[in-house]
Amino acid sequence: MAGFGGLRGFDGEVRFRPRLPADWDRLRFRVQVRGQLVEVDMRPDATTYRLLDGHGLLIAHGDELVRLRVGEPVRRPAEPAPDVELPLAA
Repeated sequence: MAGFGGLRGFDGEVRFRPRLPADWDRLRFRVQVRGQLVEVDMRPDATTYRLLDGHGLLIAHGDELVRLRVGEPVRRPAEPAPDVELPLAA
């Protein structure tokens, strides 16, 4: 699963590289990572990570390691948006 959240896993490391399309205001999704529930809230200026359920998780936001704990949202600045054309709905 990569998509706009840029979620990838390598050698046990969970990495997000979120890229919100330029004409979108927000994208929020939840994902289970190693049995823990993470909410990713992407906005044009920043992405906020929230561990909703779990005992603690180390992730990477781009090249930065970030520790998530329940009740402690972590906000990181957004990277430049990609130049992506979205397909028209059928």
